[in-house]
Amino acid sequence: MGYSHHIAHFNTGLKAEEHLIGLLGRHHFLSGFRTYKKALSEITTDVTKQHPSAIDRPAYLDLYNQFGKGESYREFLRGTTLFGVYEPFIPDGIEVNGQTLLMPYQAYTQRYLNDWRYCPRCVEEDIEEGTMPFFRREHQLPAMTLCHKHQERLLVLCKECHQQDKELEKYSYPAGTTCKYCSCDLEPIDSFVNTDILWVQQSMLRLMRGEVEILPLSELKQLYQSQLGITQYCGGFTVSGRNMNQLAQRDFDNYFDPRVFRALFNNCDGNASLKRPPALNLHNVIFKEGVVFSPVVHLLIIRMLFGDIDNIPSVS
Repeated sequence: MGYSHHIAHFNTGLKAEEHLIGLLGRHHFLSGFRTYKKALSEITTDVTKQHPSAIDRPAYLDLYNQFGKGESYREFLRGTTLFGVYEPFIPDGIEVNGQTLLMPYQAYTQRYLNDWRYCPRCVEEDIEEGTMPFFRREHQLPAMTLCHKHQERLLVLCKECHQQDKELEKYSYPAGTTCKYCSCDLEPIDSFVNTDILWVQQSMLRLMRGEVEILPLSELKQLYQSQLGITQYCGGFTVSGRNMNQLAQRDFDNYFDPRVFRALFNNCDGNASLKRPPALNLHNVIFKEGVVFSPVVHLLIIRMLFGDIDNIPSVS
């Protein structure tokens, strides 16, 4: 890790809706340097795994030191990254200080979570306004497959020729509906959408915009436990405890259309007897320490138990 101790020259400015890491991609494109690492050498040394889903990372702190205007580090992250969506679900023992890369638990199992997504209509509007197209934060939200503005299906960067974990370094900015390397037509995300998925997407937007508050995570987990009847593993389960846990898990697995799980996760149906992905293990969500479960996981539980974020009761 390394941090900037002076104000570096940027070839572009941070836009109001832009994801903070997207700024680095556009800077690389305009810098004239061939490699992403070289273009960012005076800005940050945190140049690997440039995923939009990172909750915290050294590059964020470096850019906070560059662009912060007196607000706290967390306030800066809320306005420039997806931090506002993840913040309610970060356990108390996990620090957010820009020292290490912090990713959601089992991020690789969630469809499109690490893909840079964009709307072709937004790109057209950027070009019409004389603005270089950029990656919008709203499009990078977990589970987001539709543009919040145009309701069109989002595009992802070309899967035929991109290098694993190097999408942003190679493409720098959203460039329309055709791959600039292999000239293939980019297909919009073709994913199942129903009222539950639309609710998850709208809830993500509300969380990111600070339009809704959720109970502290410890209290939320208490509600999960009391509502579901889940018991904690302590050297083993009683027969009744095991049965209650299995019944709660079965009810959860059967609550949603199976296509919901397959639209949100890429490792469903790994076991013939289960259609849920491993990330939706209720016991782990309630009791596993030291990790940040995706907002998608929490929102699905909230959807089943309470119907809506606004219906979550207080802990008596």
